[in-house]
Amino acid sequence: MTDFSSQTPETPASGPQSLSDNRADTGAFDTGAPAAEPAAWADGLSEDNRTLVESKRWHGESQVELNKALDAYRTLQGDLGRSIPLPGDDATPSERDAFERRLGRPDTPDGYEFDLPDGLPESFPYSEDLAGRFRDWAFRAGVPAKAAQSLHNDYVHELAGLQQAETERLSTAEDQSHRDLVSDWGEVDSEAYQRNVLLADRALNRLGLTEVMRDFGVIGAEGGVRDARMVKALARVGSELYAEDNLHGSAGGGDNPFAGDNPNLTEQSRLIREARADPARAAHVRSLMHAAGIDPAAQRI
Repeated sequence: MTDFSSQTPETPASGPQSLSDNRADTGAFDTGAPAAEPAAWADGLSEDNRTLVESKRWHGESQVELNKALDAYRTLQGDLGRSIPLPGDDATPSERDAFERRLGRPDTPDGYEFDLPDGLPESFPYSEDLAGRFRDWAFRAGVPAKAAQSLHNDYVHELAGLQQAETERLSTAEDQSHRDLVSDWGEVDSEAYQRNVLLADRALNRLGLTEVMRDFGVIGAEGGVRDARMVKALARVGSELYAEDNLHGSAGGGDNPFAGDNPNLTEQSRLIREARADPARAAHVRSLMHAAGIDPAAQRI
């Protein structure tokens, strides 16, 4: 057995004279304190293992230090047993599938079960079709079930926020359009306002632009005007082309502006605003809307 303590720096040797002499080459951690010599049980170890013994400070009584080494090995073995190896670049589809399932991904897209998150507006139109596509996306990406639920919640909340923002934008546009028309034509009960509304509505219906204006968002589904500029332009067109017609006889909508194949959209807008501002008018407007098969709640009446 080699006696490490009997060698001196001047004694030539084919290798390092002690583990501490080779510290810079092995990369072992150097605390600056004198390194203790390995116990006798380390004599038969390879150079790399002797370096590990020294770096871990497994010195002293052989049984104590050997227990430390075995304890460390047992801990490492347990950690490895609980670990999930990452698939390599050359992993097969079945290997990747097994890896994703161990992470918590369901066996099929239908295995994702999504609960609606809290805090959604009651009117939020949750789409099962879109939820189905979300399941497919999550499955293709190998997303675990719990992570998919979290992403689903964030996605739904984002959609609800966008819907709310759009609803507020359209409501603001209708309010601003109403103020613009009142500013140019006078109050809604004035003769000028009533005449321009009828002229604009006549031009809209005679030119067949009702659906076009809805498609472009100028007029809402329930008749709310969102762009006063277009209504003013239609009023001018109506004045030039249809002013000689009986204004009160063919504006499209009869006594109920919400009814008929060509409803009086501008008159609808006026009545809706009056109902919102005056509870006494709201009952009458609601009755007209119910008679035409329209839900007043959709217009906040």
